[in-house]
Amino acid sequence: MKKNSQSTNSEILAAIDQSAQNLETKFTAAIDQSAQNLETKFTEANDEILSTINKFADHVEERFNKVEGRLDKVEGGLQQVKSQMTTKDYLDEKLVDLRGDLVVLVRKEDTKVKVLVETLQEKKILNDADAKKITGIEPFAQMIL
Repeated sequence: MKKNSQSTNSEILAAIDQSAQNLETKFTAAIDQSAQNLETKFTEANDEILSTINKFADHVEERFNKVEGRLDKVEGGLQQVKSQMTTKDYLDEKLVDLRGDLVVLVRKEDTKVKVLVETLQEKKILNDADAKKITGIEPFAQMIL
């Protein structure tokens, strides 16, 4: 019975070994197939993601180009404004010139008023108190003694 049982054990081990090899082959094939399926799905998903990113990048680039064009126009307009803009120094200089011109004109008018007052005084139309009152008015008050 020993011999029979040894052969039976050997046959059982051989059958188990064969079954294990068959399972390993099937398992390896199933894993390989699953890996290929995953790789295919991953590649498809990756391609879809890249496609979406490319579309978005193209859209952003298009908008950026539009904005860049608008900025170029704005810069051109600013350059034009800058070239025509008056500076503070220029305005200060012009205001000083204007003030000087106004002072000269007011002095001429004041001289006319003084001559008029003297003429009216000589013709006895104005008395001395009225003449003092008129010539004492600003901006160039005169003191007649």
